[in-house]
Amino acid sequence: MWALVTFAITSLLTRLASAAGGTLEIPWSTDLTGGGDGGVTLGPDGPWQAIAVRVGSVSRESIKPIEETKVGNKPLTKSFVKNNSTAFLWPSGSSITEILSIETGGNYSAKDSWTAVSNGASLGNSDSWMGSVFLNETSTGRGYYDTLAINVKSGSARRVNTSISSLTERSFRLPSGSNYTNPVGILGLGRDLHDGPWPNSSDNSWILEQLKSAGDIASNTFSLHMGSAVLEQPGSLVLGGYEKNRALGQVGTFPFWDSIPVVILMDVFFGTEEGPSAFGKDGSISIYQGLGNDTWAAQISKGYGATLGAAVAILNPSSPYMYLPLGTCEAAAKNLPVTWDAALGVYIWDIEDPRYTRIVSSSAYMGFVLADREALNITIKVPFQLLNLTLLPPLTESPTQYFPCQPWISEWGFFQLGRAFLQATFMLVDFETNRTMIAQAPGPDMAQKVLRVVEAGNQDIIETNPIDSWAQSWASTWVVLPASNTSNEGIEEQTSKTSLPVGAKAGIGVGSAVAAIAILATSSFCWWKRKQAPRPASGGHDELNNGGATGQSGPQELPPNEVPAEIGNGLPHELEAEQQNLEYQASPALNTSPQTRCYELPSEAR
Repeated sequence: MWALVTFAITSLLTRLASAAGGTLEIPWSTDLTGGGDGGVTLGPDGPWQAIAVRVGSVSRESIKPIEETKVGNKPLTKSFVKNNSTAFLWPSGSSITEILSIETGGNYSAKDSWTAVSNGASLGNSDSWMGSVFLNETSTGRGYYDTLAINVKSGSARRVNTSISSLTERSFRLPSGSNYTNPVGILGLGRDLHDGPWPNSSDNSWILEQLKSAGDIASNTFSLHMGSAVLEQPGSLVLGGYEKNRALGQVGTFPFWDSIPVVILMDVFFGTEEGPSAFGKDGSISIYQGLGNDTWAAQISKGYGATLGAAVAILNPSSPYMYLPLGTCEAAAKNLPVTWDAALGVYIWDIEDPRYTRIVSSSAYMGFVLADREALNITIKVPFQLLNLTLLPPLTESPTQYFPCQPWISEWGFFQLGRAFLQATFMLVDFETNRTMIAQAPGPDMAQKVLRVVEAGNQDIIETNPIDSWAQSWASTWVVLPASNTSNEGIEEQTSKTSLPVGAKAGIGVGSAVAAIAILATSSFCWWKRKQAPRPASGGHDELNNGGATGQSGPQELPPNEVPAEIGNGLPHELEAEQQNLEYQASPALNTSPQTRCYELPSEAR
């Protein structure tokens, strides 16, 4: 009873604090002063920065001893832990906030939180953006309603009510068969349609709606740019608005599917922004191989109105890698000094190869061409400095540099662009208009912060800074290669002035919506139905046809300074012919068994 009264008081105080709707800027783990030397970074596949919130209402006596409280290899000081249970979370569109309990290495203890109310539910994976599928995650949690204290950069923390899954078990299965976990949960910012224990229905709202009703934010929106922990570029999470300086150039608009932010991936290529190519070839190198004979992915793509061979990908901060169609990461690897680690399911950089230094210290990037709802191409460039990430224990015995591109045969027809991609990408998730807006994000030397409010229901495109400023925002961190770049000659002198990336030096580091609903709803239904089913960690097909969606042989060179156009040479985004029957050879791709796929449409969608 006391817990219910507490919820009522919290809701009342929230409404009394109402002010003109604006934005709330949320700090990251690297902004915290309790980590000892400038905040907390998280692994074991980063380093990453995450959101920190205080969960529940606990007494000082229930906090774990300071010497036992750690995140990764970094102990948290007394001032950091203080009187609350702190949780590190990835922003998510889920309706449930997933918290690691004390049993799983976290700080949350529902029995010690006097605002926690059990709902009696036994919960599994909570990420509605399907991160658990790509991470091969198995989770078990107990359902509660509790409060979150969301820190803000200006003003006092905002306390909200939320549905919580307190994880009692959590593991990610590697291709080797071994399991591991990590210390970060998910912050559920999506709609919650379930009834809570609050005294009246107006309080049964989700986090963004509570903040909007209280006048703290103007709309049910949030914007995200992951930034880079390695390069000390802080992340950006703004509720109700965005940082204009975090978005550059043209903006792509992508309709939701069932509150999930999906994009159409048209092409992937390698390029060099300034100076000679870091890959020893003139021009850009297209490495995208299409969908091959992944028939389920082809059906999803067709239903979404994409052009032949294009992939539908989910943007998800809770996933670490870029999970791309079979053949694309392999084609990328042919141009990089990397080797495949079958046990871990990732590519490992050969840091002794001279090409490694040349690529990760230069202006080389991996480009992604996305087609928005108007069939306009948006290009996102991810510098290789951001793709030089570090594996830590328990994944490896010692810090190991890796390339976060994972070949994937999609059980559900989707692919995923995770944190590695979102380091260089601005995204705005708008639950008012059911759309996602995407733009190029700047590098570490970005322009002055300018906050903008997104008004409820506003259909306008967001403001951005000029795309010409992108190279300038990276200029201090990269080396322009000498004219002759077939070896490492000339790099050492230049890097002594501008330095390698921190991680390298340290060794650590849409279209036809109606047709889409029928097919995509099937995929979602099958995922929720099958997500607990066991699946093999690796597999592949038989023979590789490098033509991919383009029908060309192998990675394709483009003329100097030319960015790839859309697949199909600019033809309308329609599928008029049958999907090409391309065969694949043995591949390191991770997949799931075809036997667990569900192809039958629900009766109402037929």
